[in-house]
Amino acid sequence: MEKNEVSILGQWTSDFFAFTLRNNNFLMILIDGIEYKGTYSNGNGFISINYINNKIFKNLLLRVESINKYKLTVKCFSEPYYNKNIDFKRTYFDIDLLKQFTSDEQHGLNISDVKIYLGLEKLHLNFIKNKDGNKTNILRHWENDERFAVILEKNLVEKIKINNDIELSIFSEYKLANLGYYTNFRIEEFEEPRDNRPHYEDSIRSYETYNGAYGYDDETIESAFDGDPENAWNID
Repeated sequence: MEKNEVSILGQWTSDFFAFTLRNNNFLMILIDGIEYKGTYSNGNGFISINYINNKIFKNLLLRVESINKYKLTVKCFSEPYYNKNIDFKRTYFDIDLLKQFTSDEQHGLNISDVKIYLGLEKLHLNFIKNKDGNKTNILRHWENDERFAVILEKNLVEKIKINNDIELSIFSEYKLANLGYYTNFRIEEFEEPRDNRPHYEDSIRSYETYNGAYGYDDETIESAFDGDPENAWNID
């Protein structure tokens, strides 16, 4: 989906009726507290909604007047709402409506890189409160238009204040809330993968078995010279 496009798909609610559009043309419409399944089509600025009510085929023809991520305004050309302008608000966000990022995680970034990756000029951080209303040690930035959150711990914020170039990792996952899905980003201090770290045990060389013959350690003599130091004499 292009950045300037707004999807008509999803759940929309008004004072008159509500409907949900899926990408396989499946429709769920709620009228007077009763749900009906049906189909829809959209094109040329119109939405045509079809469903069965008491074995009677019903059609609602709606012309889209305006739409953004949160609000849809239509003009209805069908009874009982003929010639009426109706405002809908989006009441549920599916994953496909969220801003898409390049990967689930990034590593070795500094805080400026993180903001560029997220498309933010600033991180407006506020403490998350627990159920008792007390501050935790977690801070959160909420981006309402793009529906994503950024969280990090207080002690990491303090480190970043001292050193803006500290290396960071950022991890993302989808989370479900009352209005649907949002992307949750977690920032942590970067740690080199354990497999890439030098192991302390590997740096300890033993010379006990062969007494450092010809300057080689025990492991080298065992693996390269078949356990016989004399095999080292013809090495150029």
